[in-house]
Amino acid sequence: MAVAVLDVAAGVLKSADGKFLVAQRTKLGRYCGQWEFPGGKIEAGETSGQALLRELREELAINATEFRPLITLVHQYPEFCVRLHVFLVTKWTGKVESVEGQPLYWGALTDLKDMKMLAADAPIFSALELPSIYVFTPVEVSVDQINSRVQTFGSDYFVRLRLPALSMPDYEAFARQVIQGGHIERSKLILDRGVELSRKLGCGVHLPEYELIQSRNGLPDDLPHSIASIHGVNELKKAADIGVDALVIGAIKQTDSHPRQPGIGWEEFSRLVEQSSMPAYAIGGLSTEDLNQSWIHGAQGIAGISSFWR
Repeated sequence: MAVAVLDVAAGVLKSADGKFLVAQRTKLGRYCGQWEFPGGKIEAGETSGQALLRELREELAINATEFRPLITLVHQYPEFCVRLHVFLVTKWTGKVESVEGQPLYWGALTDLKDMKMLAADAPIFSALELPSIYVFTPVEVSVDQINSRVQTFGSDYFVRLRLPALSMPDYEAFARQVIQGGHIERSKLILDRGVELSRKLGCGVHLPEYELIQSRNGLPDDLPHSIASIHGVNELKKAADIGVDALVIGAIKQTDSHPRQPGIGWEEFSRLVEQSSMPAYAIGGLSTEDLNQSWIHGAQGIAGISSFWR
């Protein structure tokens, strides 16, 4: 028998000083006393955005004026299954107050992680910590080119060193030079030569699809970030099993590098994202002009190569 899914809209309010709002559940029951991001059930005939606006008015007495999709995730509780449509809310009118008497708390992400949050909210923290842009380097690029280019990306990005022609020693030496250049934080530099090198240098790791499939063990906790490329449902399960932080899914559009492979399109991307419950970057013929479109379809943001190195 198919399990009914409860659709819920939730808002992550982010203040000007970078703090986030959570509310404590006060209704008696198994989850009383736990903290959650404000929101509630999507009513019949409502879109997730309309439900968000209504819930924030009813619970917090505010009108959200600037918000965007952050992540959509599915979580199975013992009693029911919930699909969370989560929005990042950055501007609103009115003063936040607890209309229904729930205790409210503004805190940094590090503070919230130490609180007893609802289990369904865990992937939201990953989405809040990850940038919107994931830049892959060309297969041939110099350290100087990287140092020069990353200064144009702003602060909301990762960079993957994608240099397949280099031997492992040369790749490590190249990565060290990029780090020593001081133009990119170690945690924002993503390496694709296995977990051990990433741990050694204090960088994130990217698992190409073939490496993800071959993985036998869970990922260590001391990696700053872990990302995997996937193309279908089987890889989704493997990525969840080993505990990656985020996914790269595509190609969305047909690309010059793979002219005979049609893109999967945004609808298929959305379908895979909904099944993953993990932050996911869309890739394949995209640029920063596609960022809003990616958010609409449930993406963390976009990944790309050529559009960032022209």
